[in-house]
Amino acid sequence: MSQHNWVIEKQGTKRGEGDESDRSLFLLPSRLLLFRLEKGVGDGRSEKTLRNLLSYYLKRGRLRRVDRVYCTVPPLTEPSTFIPDRFLVASKLSPDSVLSYHTAFEILGFANQVFTTTCYSSLRCKRPFSHQGIRYVCVRLPHSLKSNPFFGVVRVERMGMFVRVTSAERTLAECLDRPEYYGWV
Repeated sequence: MSQHNWVIEKQGTKRGEGDESDRSLFLLPSRLLLFRLEKGVGDGRSEKTLRNLLSYYLKRGRLRRVDRVYCTVPPLTEPSTFIPDRFLVASKLSPDSVLSYHTAFEILGFANQVFTTTCYSSLRCKRPFSHQGIRYVCVRLPHSLKSNPFFGVVRVERMGMFVRVTSAERTLAECLDRPEYYGWV
């Protein structure tokens, strides 16, 4: 299959809960997984089927949704108290997300304070929003980086997934340019 450990979960259908012949098997990863539902992506199932599966797992508490990002709830975790990792969520909010400013210093280990605001850069920015006490802010790239948005970007492993983060040098330059996103103002 893939590098993930998979857990098989049975779903009852409308005909009857006791009959094994009318149960379907669906696979959910047993470790944390974040993803976005993109057009043209799937395992051969129709978009309607994928949306029905997402709806089913959202209702069961096996998935959490943050904007357009879906996150699996780890086994043996209470769905109502589960908070997805803010760095992983921000890295999936757009296809070209790069963690930047104070958030980059936090993940690189240079920050001495933990903020509840998570900054990421993208060519396609959206309005800031909050989820479970964490504010997600998209910062537009400077004009000088529009032609090469991944200049000075490194990949960092976080909970088994890779996220794009601005390097320490680029982060420092960006924070000097716009200190309001570092927290100095």
